[in-house]
Amino acid sequence: MKRASAGLARDDDPLGMFRNWKPDRVHKAVVENSRIRVGAAATQGAKRRMEDVYTVIPDLDAKSSFIAVFDGHGGCAAARFCARNLHRHLVASSHYKKGDFASGFREVFLKMDEMMQSKAGTEELERLERENTSPLYSWNSITGTSPGSHGTTAVAVLVRDDKLVIAHAGDSYCIIWRDNQAVPVTIDHNVQSRPDDAERATRAGAVVMKNKWIQLNGVSVGGEVGAMGLQVTRSLGDFRWKSNAGLGRDEQAVVALPDVVEIDLRRDGGCEFLVLASDGVPRECVESICPSIHDWLVEKESSVGQAMQLAFFCDSMQAMSVEDNKTVVVVQLKHPCGCSL
Repeated sequence: MKRASAGLARDDDPLGMFRNWKPDRVHKAVVENSRIRVGAAATQGAKRRMEDVYTVIPDLDAKSSFIAVFDGHGGCAAARFCARNLHRHLVASSHYKKGDFASGFREVFLKMDEMMQSKAGTEELERLERENTSPLYSWNSITGTSPGSHGTTAVAVLVRDDKLVIAHAGDSYCIIWRDNQAVPVTIDHNVQSRPDDAERATRAGAVVMKNKWIQLNGVSVGGEVGAMGLQVTRSLGDFRWKSNAGLGRDEQAVVALPDVVEIDLRRDGGCEFLVLASDGVPRECVESICPSIHDWLVEKESSVGQAMQLAFFCDSMQAMSVEDNKTVVVVQLKHPCGCSL
């Protein structure tokens, strides 16, 4: 089992991704407990910076596991901030303690925005970005921007008893394998997939460009007034897109409110494994290799071997992807129908 690097708190770097990062290598990790077996892989690709982050907390509490992928843009600070903080505030929320996990996810996604805009949050973002200028990481701040202008997509999964709860904002995504087929769980938040989001962004003052992205004109970037574009309509951070003083936080051009999908493993047909990925790994790559993952899991029994092979499959998927930061996490459910030990 992969453990956190010495000298780092678990929540700072749960899988050693930052401490051990090499820009020309694939970072792989394997984790398992009584509920899940996980393989993960991430690589910087051809981009100048690595802005993806993934986190796996096998024992969020006695009954739950947490897995998430964050795909940052404009810098890595927002993605790293959420990777450190989102799960901790989820498990501490009153909704979570009452068993209302969907409301807990909605609350904590919005809370990440509030925290990042606070004085302490801004200082943490600045610290995270300063750390990223180290030669160890090959990522740097974009000239003229501040950590407060950074943003991140998020897809997060809670494995709890006989339930899966999947929350997402942006275009990081989740696919589950059930009944011998890959089933998409999330719908990307962009102008093509979510016309309602495009309409909201337009009402807030953004312009839809070529039905591919939204743009704000007259925005100050690095002290100069110009246009700013974004391909997602929901994200954490991206406060320049959330600055219309006449609108509520759910009416801005970009919002943090996630979509949440709840799956009852007993009632809804179970789930053998699920895949979380950043948009650098196209969905068709994931869907094409899912049958091989299923076949291998059926044939093999060794727990350590299975976890390592899951990491290998992740490596294969990210190798097939476009030249972007690429992160993919495969989560095998040890009790695919929600049956307890």
